[in-house]
Amino acid sequence: MTSEAAALLIICILIAAAAALMIRQREKERRALFEKKSRDSFGTTPKKVRSAEELAQIRAYADERAAKHDDGHFAVDDITWNDCDLDGVYNRINRTMSGPGEEVLYSWLRMPALDKMALEKRSGLIRFFSSSPDVRERTERCVYDIGYARRGSVYASLRKMKSAKDHGAGKYIASGLFTVLSIVLLFIVPALGVLLLVAAMLLNAVIQIRARSDGASCIEAFSLVIAMMKAAERIGKLEAGTGEDAEAFVRQKEHLSDAARELAGFRRGAAFVTSSSHVGTGIGDMLISYVNLFFHVDMIRHDGMLREVRKHEKAVETLFDGLGSVDAAIAAASFRQSLPYACALSAAPAGGQTSGSGQSLSQAESAAAPAGKTGHPAAYIRALDMYHILVSGREPVANSIDAEKGVLITGSNASGKSTFLKTVAICAILGQALDIVPAREYSAPFFRVYSSMALTDNLRGGESYFVVEIRSLKRICDASEDESPVPVLAFIDEVLRGTNTIERIAASSEILASLDRPGTLVFAATHDIELTYILKDHYTNVHFGETIEGGDVHFDYRLKPGRSDTRNAIRLLGASGYKEAVVRRAADAAEHFEKTGEWKL
Repeated sequence: MTSEAAALLIICILIAAAAALMIRQREKERRALFEKKSRDSFGTTPKKVRSAEELAQIRAYADERAAKHDDGHFAVDDITWNDCDLDGVYNRINRTMSGPGEEVLYSWLRMPALDKMALEKRSGLIRFFSSSPDVRERTERCVYDIGYARRGSVYASLRKMKSAKDHGAGKYIASGLFTVLSIVLLFIVPALGVLLLVAAMLLNAVIQIRARSDGASCIEAFSLVIAMMKAAERIGKLEAGTGEDAEAFVRQKEHLSDAARELAGFRRGAAFVTSSSHVGTGIGDMLISYVNLFFHVDMIRHDGMLREVRKHEKAVETLFDGLGSVDAAIAAASFRQSLPYACALSAAPAGGQTSGSGQSLSQAESAAAPAGKTGHPAAYIRALDMYHILVSGREPVANSIDAEKGVLITGSNASGKSTFLKTVAICAILGQALDIVPAREYSAPFFRVYSSMALTDNLRGGESYFVVEIRSLKRICDASEDESPVPVLAFIDEVLRGTNTIERIAASSEILASLDRPGTLVFAATHDIELTYILKDHYTNVHFGETIEGGDVHFDYRLKPGRSDTRNAIRLLGASGYKEAVVRRAADAAEHFEKTGEWKL
């Protein structure tokens, strides 16, 4: 070897060593930055907000689980989800660090647990991470390295492997041999070798692009599986400590380790697949990427890896769900700490407190569900100081309720009726999804939750608001009449507002009366005071009020017992700047109607 060649070789080695040191230092700084971010952000409101389009992709896992119906889950339907702004609730909780975490957290909210055992699998992990900061931070680092799918959801990407076709390795082997031939010719016939090497580079680039654009390769899904295997192996080495909640983490570690071992054969040649996708940032990964570009080792391994992952499909699902669960549990633990106060589902209420309906919470002798009539499950809610987690710009007003039969809520617009309905619904869903209720005390059975609140015309389907509304109410009636052992919790805002007053009162009173049945608890808001009299034997009357002082309207958003008995709706016209004559005539017309049953103009 000549001195010039030796010098060139030394320079190349020094450059490579310097690059390796720089990459290692950058990775060390990146890790330190992540750890600081993890500690500082725990217990705060998440900054990332997923758009409606992103959430439509994230829901893939929840949709498939709901479609299977093999685990006894009830799924919150789209009407209820939109009524309660559960997209916003999800974003308020979503501090996850990986694609599986995002999708599992979403599935927990979409499919609240229906029994204590199912809920305990989630809540045990959440409690463990709440009390074990060191393990929590190391676990977060493991799941963070999984990353996200480039397009769509991680689960959808993994499911593509199920229907992917084998595409054969022959053309990739031939292309790689052509590259080897061109390199050999560089030392025999340099001019021809250079020409063939350029041709090989172009050919390889075209083959790589086509292999990915035609969907024949599952490289990204393979990379995600490998990343999940690495995360599972690293989590499996973490020490969990002792205690009942630690057992939940230990069980999860064991499931993950077993799944990773089952997929051990999948890892042969995995380094080449990993570096051809989004996983891996070291100098070794860069070198392997060039090897893949020229010799297509990742494509040659494609069919073998596809067969292996199909053979162990259950293990892949275990990795996804297990890693997603620990990530989602950490996000839920952070959410719990960010709240001013919260309690667990069915926490036994303390005695002597008064609910918004004027009833004593001490009526509850235990957290267990009382026996229902005629064998049906009991439907009740006893809650102290519930609040809405999405109220912004001011401190949320807390309200209490003790309901063993339906609740009818009256009050003027903007007084708090709809917000209260959503508060109770969100508390029920969060309690069953995460065992976290934004309240001081909360006792209730497991529910199937439905709502009919923020409806709109179905213009594309050619349906009026009224038709959309009666269809929405019909699904609640059907659920209340089925033989499910799980009671129904329903929320209805302004029953049948899409029709005239006489028919609205006649029809809505019959619908609400029919929902007063064992195994069903209804919270309904209305402006029709007539319903509070018609349904007085079926529903407990409560209301929200307001005061008008000096032309200004003041709402306290406090739930009060009894029906609303104010005439503030007409007084609000004056407070809003309407002419005094208009306000006076409106008041006279209302008084005349109450006395005679006839309207005058």
